[in-house]
Amino acid sequence: MAKIVHKYENQPEALQQAGIEYALEQIHDLLDHGVDGIHLYAMNQPNVLKIMLPEINKHVQSKKLTL
Repeated sequence: MAKIVHKYENQPEALQQAGIEYALEQIHDLLDHGVDGIHLYAMNQPNVLKIMLPEINKHVQSKKLTL
């Protein structure tokens, strides 16, 4: 995560996108390994969840996982 922050520290939009991608990778890995659930904190940025939730749902559907 520190490498991502350093790489995009002067590019707020790119930093946000990289953070979203990083979080999605973690969420997908957790779901693939049978985690019972996930709790997402949006830190008063609902637009982030609007981006992430469809991607999480797509992953769940493609793997036929249940939440």
